[in-house]
Order: sequence, then structure tokens, then C-alpha cells
Amino acid sequence: MDVQVPPSSPQSDRPAAGLGTSHYRIKIYGDGSRYEGHWLDGKRHGHGVYRWSNGDQYEGDWVNGKMEGQGRFLWSNGDEYVGQWQTGRMHGQGRKTLASGDVYRGEWQNDQACGYGVKEFACGDRHEGQYWCDKRHGHGVYRWSSGDVYTGPWKNGKMEGYGIKRMVDGALGSRGAQLLADDAALRALAVL
Repeated sequence: MDVQVPPSSPQSDRPAAGLGTSHYRIKIYGDGSRYEGHWLDGKRHGHGVYRWSNGDQYEGDWVNGKMEGQGRFLWSNGDEYVGQWQTGRMHGQGRKTLASGDVYRGEWQNDQACGYGVKEFACGDRHEGQYWCDKRHGHGVYRWSSGDVYTGPWKNGKMEGYGIKRMVDGALGSRGAQLLADDAALRALAVL
């Protein structure tokens, strides 16, 4: 079903980024999904809301039928992403909050955390550093809710290489191929 908003409606015709006149309308698809917003040349273009039949919903900017620009995606399971989109994917700066309470704020590429970001876990742990393909990868600082802190490299989501862990009781430890021989040298490097 396709419902065209009457021309008397204040939302019916608006310029779309200098490309001509967009039309505001509501379209209900055969599977029960629904789009309400602006169209240009038969494609979703401008601001709009798409509700999938499974309960997922996107509200934000569209360009040539794809989510593009700023938008908010709410999954039916309670997860939410607010941020930048490019060609239908989370891409740029954004925040994703999982139903579990975990939150990632940072850079995204092609629907994955990639670049610098901060992830706060519902349990109170926190990681700040580099991500690649949704995993901790590169330099990062991980703080456990207990107060323990690890500073060092990560690879594919795991601590790898030389790093330093400081425990809440003040004890220090090192991880990796290069071990420091004396505690004084280790303490001098453990500036957190």
C-alpha cells in the first residue's frame, strides 16, 4: 500500500539537498514493513522512518534509498546505534548500546567497531583504545571494575606483546616476550 500525503500537507513537498522536490509519503510493503518520510525519484531520500516487520526501526537520513548521514537504529532485541551511516552501514562516529548494558562509543567502518573507541561493560570494566573488526586490536588500556589496569597491545581481542598490568593492591606484572629484570625499571614504565 502506498499513501501519498495530500499537497495541502506542510510535509508534502520539500527541497532535497538542491536535487529537486522530494515528496513525503507513507509506503507499506508486502511483508508488513513500513516507510514514512521523503522520497526522490522513487527512492527514500531525506529524513524518514523505516520499520521492519521484525520490529527493527531506523530513523534518520536517507540518500538514494540507503541509510546515509545521521540516524538511529533500534533493534527489536533492545540494542541501539546512534551515529553516522554510509551506504546503509554504520560508518563514522557512533554509539552502540547493547541490551546487556555494554556501550561502545567511537569509530565505525562497515558495521564494525574500527579505529579509536571506548567500550564500557555493564559489569563496570572499560577498554579505551584501538579496535579492528569489532575486536580490541592495537594499543589500549583495559580497566577492570576491581581496579586492576592493563596497558599495552592487543591483537584480535586478546592481550599480545609487551604490556603492563597494575593490580589494585599495587602489584605490577608484565606480559610479553620482553620481561624487565628488576621491579624498579618496571615501576618506572608503569605510568598509568
